[in-house]
Order: sequence, then structure tokens, then C-alpha cells
Amino acid sequence: MFTPSDISKVVYVVEESGAAALLEEMRSKGKAGRPSGLNTRLFLIGSLLSALEGDGMVLTNLYDVLTRRMDFDWQVRLGIRRAIDGPRTFSQDSVDRMSVSIRDAIEFGSDSASDLDEDVREGRRTALYALIDAMLDVTLLPTDSTYRSIDATNIWAWGRSPRRRGIKALEKDAATLEAAGRPDDAANLREVVTRMKEEKSEVAASASVSSTPTPTEGDAHGDGDGGEVNPPHSDEAVEPEDTSARLPHDRDARASGKTAKDGRTEWFYGYTISGLVRVAEPGQVYREEPRLLERLSVTPGGRDLVRASRDVIERAQPADVERMLLGDKWYSNLKETNWYHFLREAGWNQTVDMRENDQRWTDVRGMRVTAGTPHCPATPDAFEKITKPWGKKDDFHEQVARREDWALKLHAEDVSRGTRRYMCPALAGTLRCPLRPESLVLPGDRPLVENPPAAETAPDCCTVKSTVTVTSTDANARARLWQPHYWGTPEQTQQMDLRTSVEQYFSRMKDANGNDMSRGFVRVTGLARVTLAVGLQAVATNISELETWAAKYGDERAPGHPLLQPRDPFVVLHLPADEARELEEWRRERAKARGDEAA
Repeated sequence: MFTPSDISKVVYVVEESGAAALLEEMRSKGKAGRPSGLNTRLFLIGSLLSALEGDGMVLTNLYDVLTRRMDFDWQVRLGIRRAIDGPRTFSQDSVDRMSVSIRDAIEFGSDSASDLDEDVREGRRTALYALIDAMLDVTLLPTDSTYRSIDATNIWAWGRSPRRRGIKALEKDAATLEAAGRPDDAANLREVVTRMKEEKSEVAASASVSSTPTPTEGDAHGDGDGGEVNPPHSDEAVEPEDTSARLPHDRDARASGKTAKDGRTEWFYGYTISGLVRVAEPGQVYREEPRLLERLSVTPGGRDLVRASRDVIERAQPADVERMLLGDKWYSNLKETNWYHFLREAGWNQTVDMRENDQRWTDVRGMRVTAGTPHCPATPDAFEKITKPWGKKDDFHEQVARREDWALKLHAEDVSRGTRRYMCPALAGTLRCPLRPESLVLPGDRPLVENPPAAETAPDCCTVKSTVTVTSTDANARARLWQPHYWGTPEQTQQMDLRTSVEQYFSRMKDANGNDMSRGFVRVTGLARVTLAVGLQAVATNISELETWAAKYGDERAPGHPLLQPRDPFVVLHLPADEARELEEWRRERAKARGDEAA
């Protein structure tokens, strides 16, 4: 149940953001509906309260929240009733018509609104995200942190897939993306397919060694019914039969793979949410920076992830200083032209994790490059790859430190030219080398280059007196992995550890004990309405996060801020007269039985 303070916070967000006027402006360009007491302000308030409650944003829930579960005083204040004992000013049918009129006015999905002019499509998309951003901005506290974490998560579509999907279909989609000039999105989908094939082979191998059939952990939807109707990663993944209702098709959703709770890759049909979440800076107390989502983007499942990631960066709140973006292995795999250069030109730097194949020797003018950093030509082969542990990190950091001694030291970076200048490690004082006689006087605990290149053929890094330049256009330089700190050092891993804020945020947003975004949390189809629903869920999650955070830290960061005020410890219920009399009689009888004189 929500409390009066919940209502006041939601009303504050809607009114302060001007979101109702923005939505009405979009809606008024569509076909006008019949007059009703329901307006876009009430629609947004009811939707946010439904999201805040975690009961789903189904239209019947929205009507129930506004007309039955909200106390009558607030209903009168908001115009839902003209008097406490008066009738409602709108019906369930008004809510349904409002949803349809919003759909007609804002839909921009390539399949749901295939006949739209591209300028109109982009205009609708831009307007909808402006509305969502305006509400999110109201929930964002002032902050000095320049760190943000980025990630993506998946949700099921309510509607069915228009056709059967499976591994073969995903492979075809990947080829289509490649042909359309989107190699990063194609590579992401092919990686999903590879994981599915590997896990499918493991399942087949396991089954072949046992003659006794064993129940599966669930179908491709993770429903856990033990059936074989739709085994994981089958070549034709199909929806389980739904006997309760005939679901509509969702033409904008797409099939892809997502990580299940057991770590396996499971097929799903739906949408992907990319989000940018605020993070405490290294050295700050982790929880003193509330986990607040600053921007989001919704795309068809496993598609348009590069555009979505760039979109949340471009729409992020402006700043006058360079900001740091923390990303997982997926972001370190994007092409330099699509991601790294884009970030640097937009005023961001990055800290990213790496994939296994990011640690293999490549050659840049005689230097040995691994993990995105050039090393001395004589670096031992044993340092090519260092495995990152799941547990204790001391041994890992020691191995990294030993390899870092052989790394050229970053001297300067020219973002506009896409270049970095590095200094020979012997000149930097981290190892001793006969080609740099002055380094031989360094302490004996510095590594000694025992097999330096011949002086007459040595590469520039061994002979120049200052620095050598590495260009990002050289594929072997691995510029997509460039970051401020050497990969695997305590400084770099400390930054990466902060990245979990975005994962924790998505967990709260989706979990059944949080705002609950399980399948059916919103029962509409089409990219635009799903995007609006997800945006409202994010606003509600920010409100919940501020409530939790303020209970510990108060409102010192923003004194008097309405969203930092304590939550009421009670709810208000208005009962019909006959039920109220029955409750009062029951209360008096209970009090009399206890000997309460006030009975």
C-alpha cells in the first residue's frame, strides 16, 4: 500500500517536471478523444503510484490506484472526485481510451509504426525521452561525483513473437545487422548465439552419458515447469502456450539471449534497457552516493545497443569537467570509432574490464601490446595473459605489477588527434636495460632486460630520447581498451568494483520485492509505450532509492527536498459507511474485552 507521503512525492515529480504538459502536447497532435475527467497529469500520477507499489502498471491497476486505493481527500484535491461522497469523474474506459490515444500519438517503433516518416519517427522518439528525462531530473540530487556506471538489462515483452525464433533466426539477424553497417551489434548477437550453441552441446553431452531422462530446469523462458516443450537453445524457440488469454503480437520486440539466474544463457523475446547510474568516486563512502538512474534507453532485445549506449551519454546531465564511465566487458569490445572516440570527444573517459582475447600479443612498431598497453619488445612471453580471479586479488595484483614494470608509461594523450605518447620503461625507471645505460644504476630489484633488441635494429621505443606516439587508428594498438590506469592494478580494479551500482539498481528495479518488472508488469505492446512504462518504473525506483537513502543520511545534501522527507508510517483507508460502522463496532468489542476504559 502507498501512503499519503508517497502520493505527495509522486505529485511533486509530475508537477515539477512539467511531464503532463509534455505528454499532452504529444497527445494533442493525435486524434482527440471524448471529454473525460482523466487527464495526462492523473494518468502519470496513477502510473507512478502503480510502479512505486510494485503491482505492475496494468491499466486496471492504474484505475484502481486512483479511484479505490487513494484516500478520498487526495482524490478530491486531484479532481478524481468533486466531493468526498461524490462519484468518480472518469471510468475504467477513460483509462483505456487514454492509453490508446497516447499510443497513437507517441508510437515510433519501426514495425509498430512502419508507415511513419523518419523525421516524424525521430521527433516522437526525442519528445518521449525529453519527457522521461524531465521526470528523472527532478529525482536527481546535487552531486560532486563525476563517475557513472553503464550497463544493459533485458525484460520480457507482454506480446507474443510474430514468428518462431531460435538459433538459426538469430544468426540470420546477425548477418542482417552486419550488412546494415552495424558490426558491433552483429558481434553482440553472434556472441549470444555462440554461448547458446556451447551450452546446447553441453546439455547434449550430459544427456548422452545418462540413459535416465532427467527433468530440465525449465524452458527457454525460465518458467521452471520441467517440460520439454521448449528446451533451452532449441533451433526453434517458441512461446509456451498461454491458456489464460490470447496475447497480441509485439512487432517491435526481438529475440535474443539473456543470462539466467543459474548463469546459463536463456532465450527471451522482449526489450533491452540501457541505463546510466550515478556512482561514488574512489575514496568516497560507497553508500553516501545514492544509486540514481540518470538516463535510460529502451531498444528491441539485443539490438541497437551501440546507439542506446551513445544515446544515454549524449542525454546525460551536462558537466564542465571530464567524467568517468565504468563499463563491463561488452563495452570494451566496441569498435574505437563507435565508442572510445565518441566518449573522449564528448568529455568522458572510461574504465572497462576485458575479455580473454584482449590479452594477446599484437605488434605496434616493435612494441608488444597486450591489454591495450604497449610493452617493451623484450617482455617475457609469460606476461601475455593474466587471469583475473573471482576471489582473493593479492596474487593477481602482484602478477599485474610484475608485468606493468615492462609497460611503456603513458606520458600524454591528444584526444583531438586520437594519439597517445609513451615513454620507454627503462627511461621511466621501472626496469634496467643495456640499451639505456643510465637505467643500469637503478636498484637491483628492478627487472633486467637480458635479451634486448640489437642496437642497430632496435625499434624507436628503445632509441628515442623521450616518447613514442601510438595512434588509435592502428588496429593493433587496441585503442578500445585505453583507460587512465593500467588494467588490473589496485587503482583500476577499485574503479571497476564501483560498477556494481548499476547492477544493484537494475536488481531493485526488476526484483519482485522491489518495483517488480517481471513479465506482464505492463500489458501493452510497441516500443514507445514500453519505453514510457520503463521510464516511469525508473522514476519510481529513484523515488524509492531516495527514500531508503534519506532514512540513513537525512536531507543535508538538499535541505527540505520533498523526495528526502520521511515516509508516513501509515496508510489512509476510506471505507463505505456500512463497512466503517462494522469496523468501529469490532474495534469497540475488542477494546471492551481487553478492559480498555476508552472503549
